[in-house]
Amino acid sequence: LKSIGFEVLLKQNVTASEMKQAVAQFCEKLNRQSIGFFHFSGHGCEDNQAQNLLFGVDAQPITAQDVLKDMEKRSCIFSVMVLD
Repeated sequence: LKSIGFEVLLKQNVTASEMKQAVAQFCEKLNRQSIGFFHFSGHGCEDNQAQNLLFGVDAQPITAQDVLKDMEKRSCIFSVMVLD
């Protein structure tokens, strides 16, 4: 992605708290001229309330829905989330 002009924020093996901080840092960079691309590769599941949970290395989750809400608040051109 860097080679085609994207600014990349890479975090690996982080706790849920560190993931929340990284999402906040990522979303701060988004604006009305941005394309937001969020990729999560790790452990996750869907709970009984249809929430997609993304787990940190501490086995504590954040929700994919919260990440999308944070991205939407920044009114970027386009938001993409890939859960791998």
